Amino acid sequence: MAASRRRFQQGQYFSVPLTNGMFAHGYFTEVDNGQMYLTAIHRLVTRTAEPPADIEDVPLAIPNLRISTAEFRRMKAHEEPYLGKRWILTNRIHTGEVAPFERYFILGSNSNPRVWDVLRREAPRPATEEERARMEPVGFDIPPGTRVAIERALAEVEPRD
Repeated sequence: MAASRRRFQQGQYFSVPLTNGMFAHGYFTEVDNGQMYLTAIHRLVTRTAEPPADIEDVPLAIPNLRISTAEFRRMKAHEEPYLGKRWILTNRIHTGEVAPFERYFILGSNSNPRVWDVLRREAPRPATEEERARMEPVGFDIPPGTRVAIERALAEVEPRD
């Protein structure tokens, strides 16, 4: 199935191949918005792609990472050195409550910032100065930026089996 047609599930785990041959692990926290997906990345690096049995006990390194479907599409041979290896979708589903850790983000340019509800229950509206200072700007990261962000967040984490 092509990545653009793939149906991700809220709470579904995935593994991220890192440039050092290790793997990071995360899960989808929001999948229904159609343009981007919110994910949470655990503070964990493993030698294998399979998430460990105790993964839900591992704290998060990145509670809100915005991604597209590009991370899961099959890479062409000349793309892989730059974009990284394709992320691996697993059959494992997070057993606890799953929801975005942040519901609102800043959307738009610096000259016209708007508050965006990732659950799409409220229409976008102009952002106040306080919201601009407090909220993260949105816009999904695309490969290789997503992998780079994960590798930076996990740089000091020792791999485990």
